[in-house]
Formats: sequence, C-alpha cells, structure tokens
Amino acid sequence: MRPMLPVLALGLAIGPAAAFAQEGCTELGADLAFCPGGTGWEGVPLETAEIGLTLTSGDVTLSIQAVEVPEDPSAEELRLTVTDMAERLIGDDLSAFRPILEDRPETGAGLALRVAFVSGSFDEPLVFALTIVSTGGGVALIQTRAEAEYLDETHSALHRDAISALGVRP
Repeated sequence: MRPMLPVLALGLAIGPAAAFAQEGCTELGADLAFCPGGTGWEGVPLETAEIGLTLTSGDVTLSIQAVEVPEDPSAEELRLTVTDMAERLIGDDLSAFRPILEDRPETGAGLALRVAFVSGSFDEPLVFALTIVSTGGGVALIQTRAEAEYLDETHSALHRDAISALGVRP
C-alpha cells in the first residue's frame, strides 16, 4: 500500500459547459477553453504561445494546451500521451526522479489521467503535475510546475483550479 500524503488532494472537476461562454475565457481549441474566473488563476496575466497558454502564480507555472490524440481516446492512449510528456520533462537524469502520484480520476465530463513527480534534470529540483483530460469537446494537457522537493498544498490547489477552469463548448 502506498503512503498517502495529505497535500496530494488534486481533486478533479471539469467546469460546466456554460463556462465556455464566460467573459475572460481563452480558447484552447475548437471546443475547449480556459476560463479561470473564480479560481486561483483568476486575474493572473496569461501568455499565449504557439502551443497553448502559460500563467505564473507565485512559484507555480501553469501550461495548458489542446493536444492531438485519436478521437475518443482510450485510457491507455491518454496514458501514453502523458507518459511521453513526462519522459521529456524528466530528461536523461533519473537520479533525482521521484514519482509522487498516478491515477485515473473520475470526471463528469470525460476520461482523465494525472501524474505528479519530482525531476532533478534541471538546476533545481522541479515538481511537475500533469493531467490529460478527454472531454467530448477535445483533449487538454494541463501541466503545473514549481521549484520544490515535494508537491505542496498551494501547488496542488492551483493544479486543481486549472483543471476546474477547463471549459467545454456545449
């Protein structure tokens, strides 16, 4: 049995379809948007990039993007996508790699997979949390990262808020 850490409460809740129409939403794809109103990301300046959005709140940086996967991906196809991204973030230095979490949380809007880990491939240890969500409107990859040795409550809450800010067009 794995030890449970209380700070790993990365709850998952997809915002209602009506959230897509909210003022302040930024389109990620044809049927997906990031709608931070009412979350820890509200009012945080965002940078649009070729591959999505980036925001930074305190020590936590969020990157969110729509990703290409087969239509109606299976849990295994989502796992392969998020594993590929994690491998790129881990890099070649496995000496400081520590997995923290991997699960397939239930959502009312679709299939999801999340992983969290510490990577030592950078000058300072970084904690990453990655969640890939397949909603009927598309697939989004949500990544948060912070310089740290463990996933703290602030990072966990901001990751959860990023997930809840995902809007799906009705």
